[in-house]
Amino acid sequence: MGALDILNYILTVSMAVTLICAILAFAMGATVRFGLESLVEEYFDPSEKNLKLSSLVGVGHESIVPTKEELPSELDLGNWSRTLGSVIIMLATLMVIYSVFGIIASLSKKMILVIILIILIVIALFGEFILLSHTISLSSGLNTGAKQQLLHLLRTQYRAEANTNNVFTFAMNSIMLMGECCGIYGPADFHGLNMTVVYSVAEGGTLNFPVDYPPACCRSSYIKKGFDSVIGCAKKGILSNFNHKGCYETVYSYIADNYGSLIIGLSCFVIIWELLQIMLALGLIFRTRDVEKETLRQTLERERVEEERAAAAAASVFVPYAKVSSYSSMDVNRIKSTEIW
Repeated sequence: MGALDILNYILTVSMAVTLICAILAFAMGATVRFGLESLVEEYFDPSEKNLKLSSLVGVGHESIVPTKEELPSELDLGNWSRTLGSVIIMLATLMVIYSVFGIIASLSKKMILVIILIILIVIALFGEFILLSHTISLSSGLNTGAKQQLLHLLRTQYRAEANTNNVFTFAMNSIMLMGECCGIYGPADFHGLNMTVVYSVAEGGTLNFPVDYPPACCRSSYIKKGFDSVIGCAKKGILSNFNHKGCYETVYSYIADNYGSLIIGLSCFVIIWELLQIMLALGLIFRTRDVEKETLRQTLERERVEEERAAAAAASVFVPYAKVSSYSSMDVNRIKSTEIW
């Protein structure tokens, strides 16, 4: 097996590995595009995290975080999650295309196909770099757009009353309780919402009071003391009694701290892997060119040797040559003779 065959074999195997990775990336993109809301509901369900909800239930069985089974519909996180999922799916599809194309190109050994393959890999690299830079930067357009959409959902869908059956409220209360955070950017997200908390009392009937900040934003010292303590915290409305950090940054930090190294490591591996594939493809092109040049040189050399041999063989064959002799004879009756050389 020559060097050219080895390069073809390595490129084919690398494309097969890329195809497997692309299929996994496609599945991840489809999950983000179509199933992120369900994952968020499961992940931030306090009962799934063994968070004791009994202390947050009032005498009328109201809770600031009802169980997931009591909710009537699915969570809506806005268009940003669908956009992110679609981008991942498009990049994964491009990887599938160029990996299959790369296998065909390496097996066919046609250099024009290898050149097209390099162009496809460069396009995929460019898209992956943009996606990675937007994902790891909290101030990127992707994250800023996500925060704005979530803030809009919060201001249009969030309800502060106890035992609400609003799915978005369930998710936000779960995140605010477990993450010890408040709102998307912070407590100021709830300004001007005119929220009212309604709850049952032991004497019978219900009480209600307006709040500036929801009970789920209260600091953990109030949460641990139970439902009445949380209600008291919300009634007072003293800003220092509430968590100040926004939940988007809290969740982002949690993901970065626990999975950031894995995400960046995998992304760098994919980028380096594709750069190596470009180098393999370029090596295949240059090696093929060298082989073609050497083949042409050998062909020309063989033709030159054959021509020299033919010329030498032709020179060694006796070919008679005759002409009328110019010898002058004194005998006038003699016919001119012919000389043969």
